[in-house]
Amino acid sequence: MTNVRLYILMILLTLMLIFFQYHFWFDSGGMRDMLQIKKILAQQIIINDKLKNQNETLLLQIQRMQSGQETAELRARRELGMIKKGEIFYQIVQNEK
Repeated sequence: MTNVRLYILMILLTLMLIFFQYHFWFDSGGMRDMLQIKKILAQQIIINDKLKNQNETLLLQIQRMQSGQETAELRARRELGMIKKGEIFYQIVQNEK
């Protein structure tokens, strides 16, 4: 009789182990989800690093523009086509033939 109980206990423990392993690997919040979250996290870290570098570049530009008028003047000339008071602006137009 004890052998039968031991056999049933072994089967029951094996079924419980299979049940818990299934939930550990495949159920919501299991290993599969964790691996997907790790992959998403790695991608987000890369995106954050790129944005951090862009922010640092923008902060440097802001600091340069605040520190001196030369940078703002140079940018206004190049990007906006502005000229100083009293300057003469020459525009060379080439014929398209």
